[in-house]
Parts: sequence; structure tokens; C-alpha cells
Amino acid sequence: MQAFNRARNFVVSGCYFVDNGGGRRETLSEDHISNPSATLAGGLVSAITSNNNNANNELVYFIHGISPSDVRAYGEISAKHCKEEHVLLASVFFRRLLAVFPAEAKRRLVPSLAYQLAVSPYAPEELKIEILGALYAEPDIPERNLAIQFEKLITRPLQNVRELLQPNSPVVFVLDSVQNIDCDAVGDVIRAIAQAVENLHMQGVNAKAVITGVGYDRIVNSFADIHTTTRNYPAPISNPSSFFSRTRSAAFPFLNWKYNRSELVQRGVEIGSVFAVLTGLPLTSMVGIFILPTPLNIIVWGFGITSMLGLGFAVPIGIGLVAYKELARLVWPRSI
Repeated sequence: MQAFNRARNFVVSGCYFVDNGGGRRETLSEDHISNPSATLAGGLVSAITSNNNNANNELVYFIHGISPSDVRAYGEISAKHCKEEHVLLASVFFRRLLAVFPAEAKRRLVPSLAYQLAVSPYAPEELKIEILGALYAEPDIPERNLAIQFEKLITRPLQNVRELLQPNSPVVFVLDSVQNIDCDAVGDVIRAIAQAVENLHMQGVNAKAVITGVGYDRIVNSFADIHTTTRNYPAPISNPSSFFSRTRSAAFPFLNWKYNRSELVQRGVEIGSVFAVLTGLPLTSMVGIFILPTPLNIIVWGFGITSMLGLGFAVPIGIGLVAYKELARLVWPRSI
């Protein structure tokens, strides 16, 4: 399995959730969904896992919301349901912190999906031979662009064994939390997976893709650029699951504006926000000390000091991560 390069460290048994940092966990025994109340509509569940395509011929399902935690819950539920239905599944769960290290993630997406197809208990042995054979013949496939990677490691192997696939279930690809992909590359990833699914469908392979992400305009508009029939499923937002979700809901217009800007503008906004907090806390504490009566002024003073100490530890770490990410962009390509 060393031919899988970055994906070689995954356990060769069962069906696992993996992320862009190489982490893995078996969903049924280690299920820690952040929003247990998140459920998929019955019609959507059956459409994803059904063998026959519905009347609208939907191949890609985009589940989106405003809270990253809720989006992740829907991604986990989708993959978990596919596993329970014994579907041939390949999934990648993108994590924001892990995306800070592009040197480790740039070649992980397609090889990870191919690896999961090869080791799935629902995959025929011939599929594993096809995928390993492709990597043996061309070891540099993970270095190629996304379209070529999908063609050689996903589309062509599945086409060659389509007669051996399970007759009563589709092949499902789950990409969760795509907002954590580099914002300049997220559109390329969406278009590549959609094109791969459509190519498989045209060759007689019942393949579908489930993509979850925060509904930023840049991500939503990426689906307008693809010709593959897509079903948009907005996650319910009438009852946010936590205080953080409610706060994020109120701030979503600003976050959406920020995400749709260039990387340079995004970094400027983040630095400006940190500067505003660093200057705002001392000023607020000073005003509170002079205006509020005792003991409230003491509490405000203590809160300000504690916050400043915390920021004193956090800011250098954050600056170091941002600096690493920006330097990495100059050294490594932006490809996933």
C-alpha cells in the first residue's frame, strides 16, 4: 500500500472517516456528532443511497448551512448512513487547522478517496487491482492536476469493474466542510468531483457525490459553473444549536463578505480584528474601572488583565501559523 503515498497510513479494514490530515475514526464506534438533532430528510437519504436515479437525475447533493459545526454534523450523518446501507463509500472531512499545512494536504484528496475505495469491504478485488495498477504504472499521479487524478485513480478503475459492483447500491463520495479548503481551490475541487461523477454516470456506473459546506457565495456559485444536476439542501437555521451558532448567524453577512474576498484582504481583515481586540480590551477595562462602582470595576479590571494575558499567548501562535501558511503558498502549489 506504499503506492498510495500520503494515504498509505490509513488502516486497511472496514470503512473509516478520514480527514485531510490523515486522521481516521470508525463512525459507528466513535460517533461524536456535535449536533445530535441534525437529521436528513427521508427523501434526501433515500435519493443518496438508492440504486436508481430519481426523476431529476440528481448526481450531486450540496448540503449547506451557516454554522461549521452543523455542516460537519450533516456530513457525518450522510457518511454514517451510507455505511449502514453497505454502500461503497469514499469520504474526506476537511478540517480548518489541518488546511494550514498545505505541504501535507496538497496531494491527499484523490489518493485518499481511491484508497478508501480499494480497502472497502464492499469493493471487488478487481477494483483494488485496477487502482494499485494505475499507481504502479504512473507513480507520479498524485502530482498531476485534479482532473487527471480523478480520471486515473477513480473514474477509469470504476468503469473497468462496473459489472462487478454491487447491483443494488451506488458508489458515493462525501466531501465534508469544503469551506475549509483553500478558498482559491474550492471551486476546482467541486468541479472536479462533479465531473468525475458525471463521467461515471455516462459510463454506466451509479455514482453520486454529497458535498457539505458553509453557504458562502463563492462556494454556492461554484455549483452554477457545473453542468451536473445538483440538488441544494439548506440545513435548517430556525433553531441554532448553540450560542456560538446564534452568534455566527448574526455575523454571517460579514463572514460571507470576508470569504468572498482575496486571500490578501482576508488576512488584512483578520489582522485588523486582532488589533481591534488588543486595543479595545484595555480601553474598555479602563473606562469600566473609572465608571463602574466597586466591586464591578474590579471584576472588569480582572477580566481585562486575564484577556490580555490569554491574547499574549494566542497571538504569537496565530501569527506564526499565518506566516507559515503564507510562506508555504510561495513554495508549494495551491493544488489539493
